[in-house]
Amino acid sequence: MAYEAVGRTEEACQVYTTLSDCRMEDVKYNAKRLLYGLQAMEMMRSVSSDFSRKKTKNAFIDATGLANIASNFDDVYQTAYVDLDNGYYKKLTESVVRSSREARQILIQSSVKGKITRTRIVQALRFLSRQFDDLLRMELTSSIKKEPTAYLNGKPIIKESSSSNDVISLSDFNLLSADEMIENLEGEWRLQLLADKQGDGVSYFNTSAATQIFSTNDMTFSASYPENGLFDFICSGKIDMEDTKRILSKKVIETSNSGVRGFVSLISGKRDSGFSGSVSRQQQIISVDSLLMITRGVPGPSREKSNTEKEYFAVWRRIDT
Repeated sequence: MAYEAVGRTEEACQVYTTLSDCRMEDVKYNAKRLLYGLQAMEMMRSVSSDFSRKKTKNAFIDATGLANIASNFDDVYQTAYVDLDNGYYKKLTESVVRSSREARQILIQSSVKGKITRTRIVQALRFLSRQFDDLLRMELTSSIKKEPTAYLNGKPIIKESSSSNDVISLSDFNLLSADEMIENLEGEWRLQLLADKQGDGVSYFNTSAATQIFSTNDMTFSASYPENGLFDFICSGKIDMEDTKRILSKKVIETSNSGVRGFVSLISGKRDSGFSGSVSRQQQIISVDSLLMITRGVPGPSREKSNTEKEYFAVWRRIDT
């Protein structure tokens, strides 16, 4: 009855069912009576819900005239079609990404400008971003403290759900723990591209030596971006990983800019974009493995729901030493 009072009806039903076979007549009688009452209540709740949905559906049909809509098209045939020769439709279908494995292959091949369309690159990044969000949401939900398991005769009444550590197919996204991500960060990385949150805005860095080096032993990093002697951006500092949401933060200890563009950057204060922005801002690590590291920016409170954020995604490629 305590289980029933707190809304745990499945446990209550199993207790009543078990006690219905008790050899003590009064216990058996009360258990059957309580079980009948609980089942009747659940049935009435279900019937009431179905009746309400049916009543709402019928009211909508009556109000819109959908019941007699066929009579208006006795001699008319709707022949909707899709123009397959339309360039926009072709662009959409070619950019569809159907699996994490396909998305990763797209990003691996996008090391050279023009080899993969920008729309397809953004779609691959958005697909991985959605997979990351879904798995992170499931992880956060499962970490919430659950109600204690009900026991009867020393055995759990409801069987525990199976572990989520099942074999993951190649097409599924694998969400690494924060410790695994930190372990994989070790080494030198070259910035491959930056992409907008939505649209086809992609900036390539494959022709420049835009690199950063992580040392996970002392949790430090260093980054440099030289370009034809006109702009030298160098910084170093400490790194920190937020375990729950996999947010990588950096505390810059030393920064230096030189050259013409470096001087312009310093006086204008525009150091939150391009390579310097991808290094200095907080980044949420979506995936990091032996070849690629994919991150996305952590927007401020005023830009959390914005879909037009520039340079939102960053793709880094590991440099073999």
